[in-house]
Amino acid sequence: MDSDTMRAQSAHYKPTININQAPPLAGPALFLISAWISLMLAAERTITDPQQWRNARLGSDGTLITVHLVTLGFLTMTMFGILYQWIPVVFDRPPVPLKLIIIHWFLYSAGLGLFLLGFSSGRGTLLAAGASVLALSIVVFTSFMGKRLVQSSRKADALTFSLIIALAAINATWIFGLSMALGMAGITAYPNVLSEHLNTAWAGWIVMLVLAVQVKLLPMFSMARMDSLRPGLPIGLAAGGLIMQYVAAARPALELLPVLFWLAAGITVLWQLHMLWHHRQSPNRDGVFAGVILGWILWIGAAIALLLHPELSIFLVALGAITFIFSYQSRIIPFLIALFVGRRLPGPVFKTFFMAQRFNSPMLPVISAVWSLALSAAWIGGIQARNPGLLEWAGVLLFLWPVYHALFIVQRILHAAKAARRPQEGNANKNHD
Repeated sequence: MDSDTMRAQSAHYKPTININQAPPLAGPALFLISAWISLMLAAERTITDPQQWRNARLGSDGTLITVHLVTLGFLTMTMFGILYQWIPVVFDRPPVPLKLIIIHWFLYSAGLGLFLLGFSSGRGTLLAAGASVLALSIVVFTSFMGKRLVQSSRKADALTFSLIIALAAINATWIFGLSMALGMAGITAYPNVLSEHLNTAWAGWIVMLVLAVQVKLLPMFSMARMDSLRPGLPIGLAAGGLIMQYVAAARPALELLPVLFWLAAGITVLWQLHMLWHHRQSPNRDGVFAGVILGWILWIGAAIALLLHPELSIFLVALGAITFIFSYQSRIIPFLIALFVGRRLPGPVFKTFFMAQRFNSPMLPVISAVWSLALSAAWIGGIQARNPGLLEWAGVLLFLWPVYHALFIVQRILHAAKAARRPQEGNANKNHD
């Protein structure tokens, strides 16, 4: 798409979101870059010490460091970065000032550093201090985002409720986590809330955000409507599963109920994806669907594994979440870069949408899905067979994923910039003649 075509399309485009409310790129970028670094550190730890995953047990300090590099480092930092960008734009509220985003990033990073240092050094006071700072930073973030949700004039819908549940869940997650950290430090009695901590994090925080993003982005990618597909149904089922998990913690005989709710949520999403794909109006089939479908298949597997192999479910959840993030980032990051460039060029700011199309790579999300499939096979095979060699390869794939992802995006942007210069050079030559 050349510059003239982009200007012509943007003149008639009516966006449903207000990208004028987007914060400066530096804010979300701080969290997104830190998230990739955290993931690569977790991968490096797996490469150098694959034996930490023997028997799929997660109780050692070394394993807990790696797990939290993925959950608190990669997953949560990514979601913070995306929500700082996304909520002001979608809900048409002023963004959080860059200075406050930077302060929150320092607070969260300091808490994470102290928390991980507490595990590595075996010092309970550092562990408790880090968990406390992390809790404070999450409360700060919740106040930022909650204020914008409450003050928005946008009609409350499934997207709104999904985000509210997610924010409530991340706060419940830190309450469970902090109580365990204080118990490990010997400050209080150690509570038996590990199951609640894990399930609230993945079913309340991560799944709800994935569902929220899906409600808004997948219809845009496919040019199809989501309203008739009951977008609130999987949200309600996933939330119901979390409530049933709390009930099952008190009544173990009911442990099948949360699994059934989560299976129903995953199957419903796959049906919605099929319908969006089938009724798409976009002339091209967006490869993002490949990674999204694989992510949900991994998460359905995680729900089943809760009954058969509970430890394995944690790995399947993590692999599904990583797959979702890289699939969506193949479109989100080019958009952020296009917004950064578009704000410095003349014309309406929503020309960013058309510029982002030029920056998108049609193959990157498909390659990400294949990459995820290979990583999942190596990781799960290594866990099941207790094979350190397979786990080392899984670590290598995990380490290289952000590297190739970034290089692919840069290559596509450079290609788009070069293609945009050709018409201008041709026009200049014609004028000279």
